[in-house]
Amino acid sequence: MTLDTDQNTPSSDPICRDDPDIGDDELLWRLVMTTPDSIASGCGRRPQSGSFRDSRMSVDRARLSTIADTLSLQPDRDIAQFSVKNVRELGLSVYADPCFICRGCGSHLGTNRACAKCKSDRNVYHNKSHAIVCPAMKEGVARKFARDQAALLEITPENRKRARDLGPPAIK
Repeated sequence: MTLDTDQNTPSSDPICRDDPDIGDDELLWRLVMTTPDSIASGCGRRPQSGSFRDSRMSVDRARLSTIADTLSLQPDRDIAQFSVKNVRELGLSVYADPCFICRGCGSHLGTNRACAKCKSDRNVYHNKSHAIVCPAMKEGVARKFARDQAALLEITPENRKRARDLGPPAIK
């Protein structure tokens, strides 16, 4: 993908670093809203650009997860899929960020095994597939990315049911 004047610039954030152990051929999954407003019109089932504008975009590495596991926190959402290569071509970084997540409130807890908000450790699971894409895409770049690079996976009713039944995987 060729970028124009609204190209991303390298981040000054010291945490935003590219992980060479994550190959260009890996696929990344991003949970996106499934409301009609979040699906771009006129270009098939594609997510809107706003789905990719976070300064630290939370994704799962597909090879370390399953569709049901990725959906388990929010089974009514869709999954946008794109490659690490597509992200790096935009000048963005990808790094592994295995973390603990509270299934009670959805908070990312980092290395904490207990959620201060829910005051419990029973609802916490370890997401070993979690990764971060950073820095944020600029609006024009995100629009092109959503149109040309990201595709929504077809989620079968069986996978949605499994995600609802499973809930997030337990800490191992």
